Amino acid sequence: EGHISIDNLNTHSNHWVIFNINETGFFRVNYDSRNWDMLTTHLLHPTKFLKIGELNRAQIVDDSFNLARAGVLNYSVALNISRYLAQETSYFPWASAFPALNYIDSMIAKMPIYDKFKKFVLHLLTKLYEETGYTDNAWDEQLTVYKRVELFKWACDLSQTECVRT
Repeated sequence: EGHISIDNLNTHSNHWVIFNINETGFFRVNYDSRNWDMLTTHLLHPTKFLKIGELNRAQIVDDSFNLARAGVLNYSVALNISRYLAQETSYFPWASAFPALNYIDSMIAKMPIYDKFKKFVLHLLTKLYEETGYTDNAWDEQLTVYKRVELFKWACDLSQTECVRT
């Protein structure tokens, strides 16, 4: 109920597509596996990922994790996409990722795989930490402050060395 499928798009097979540009509509977008794979490959490129707008990067993260949580998409797709966050420093993609990672964290906290998840998230946070740090500055933009609060929470909860020393 309430979904639309678009089949046989007349697109070149080597190009990904994004619908709901800048998340202007209140709906999720699920792509076929080929498009998810191409989006993931593009996002994992160290410079090309910036050619997808910040809000669209946030939308891709948000949609993939929420579709996985609903059982519509395999979590491996969402987690594979989230690997790109290791190079992401913009606020909105992380604002989409933190609640999703929090949900996974709460679901697997007592499972043997939890240590791998912690290492994975700490790896994702490395560049964000290097750019944002834990020290507030008077000239920080509000989004930087929000980002730092979440970063600090996650890093400390996961026992990141620098956070534990702070």
